[in-house]
Amino acid sequence: ELRVKESDRISTVVDHLNRAGILISELDDGYTIEGGKIIPLEVHSHGDHRIAMTFTIANYVANGSLDEIDLDVISTSFPEFYTTFSSLIGR
Repeated sequence: ELRVKESDRISTVVDHLNRAGILISELDDGYTIEGGKIIPLEVHSHGDHRIAMTFTIANYVANGSLDEIDLDVISTSFPEFYTTFSSLIGR
């Protein structure tokens, strides 16, 4: 299911984490993460709300800034995502 929903989530996660400075290898049914230090990246959600939310959080971890990514995509499943996340981080 991870390859055939809104996007190929395995390939998309691997691509994003590689661009974020994480050493990761793609497998047929997942991936292997070696490690690294995450850096901010430009997110391409491919219309997938889970990817948009995941890498919004990753960018926050990387730079301490809450970038609102793909608001329309996220609002389809979690319209209060940014409000909720902001409250969790004390903003």
